Amino acid sequence: MSESLTLDDYLPFRLAVANEAVCSRMPPHFAEFRNLAPADIWVVLTLRTHGPLAQGAIVELTRLGKVKVSRSAQLLAKQRLVRRSPHDTDARSHYLSLTPEGELLGNELGGRACEFQDLVLKALSPEETDVFCELLRRLELSAEQARIGGGAAKRRFLPAGSERAQPLRI
Repeated sequence: MSESLTLDDYLPFRLAVANEAVCSRMPPHFAEFRNLAPADIWVVLTLRTHGPLAQGAIVELTRLGKVKVSRSAQLLAKQRLVRRSPHDTDARSHYLSLTPEGELLGNELGGRACEFQDLVLKALSPEETDVFCELLRRLELSAEQARIGGGAAKRRFLPAGSERAQPLRI
């Protein structure tokens, strides 16, 4: 890699710009869900995909911060979209599960998310989309391994058999 790397060629910058370009287009697409922040949507879709989870597992699966997941859990519980039950071993955490209303919302959000993704990815062929998604997963794994010095990440909260690389099914 050249020492004269420009900002436009710096991968973390490109990823941040792409993230902002995509995520800033989400609000109009999810306009009828104005009372939900993107983090709330990710929590609902994660529970829809994986079923009941500890809040820590949601943090690990989504890479949302603990505070964001906790605030989302409180908001979603207040709106009766998730059920919070005490964690077996961590008094500071809860298990979250979707209520019947939350499941209906999850189905609506899942459909809307698929429509939005199709809109964003329309510039790519199905083959390019597959390659792009695989490359993103590999970059994420590589960045995670670099963060922890080349070793495997410690998964404290994920249920047995869960893996970070498992795609969210929306």
